[in-house]
Amino acid sequence: MAVVSVNVENADKNSFSKICADLGMNVSTAINIFIKAVNRTHGIPFELTTAVGKNKKELTPENISKMISAANAGDFVESPAAIDNLRELTKNDVW
Repeated sequence: MAVVSVNVENADKNSFSKICADLGMNVSTAINIFIKAVNRTHGIPFELTTAVGKNKKELTPENISKMISAANAGDFVESPAAIDNLRELTKNDVW
């Protein structure tokens, strides 16, 4: 077995350790699962996005319908960034 050492913020490590414990495993097991998934898929086993990409990802058809319903009820705050994201999604047929 090899040893892997990483530097992380204390709060991140503590939160990660608690989540692992809640899942019935320790940190070492979780890291081994991650490494095996990377080796199996030859890549990171989840999508990596920028903050902008994350916002676009949240604009699913279901969420857009909810936002339209909320807007029709007068429950919204106009955001130029959100409007730009919607325009780009419709233009690129992302959803």
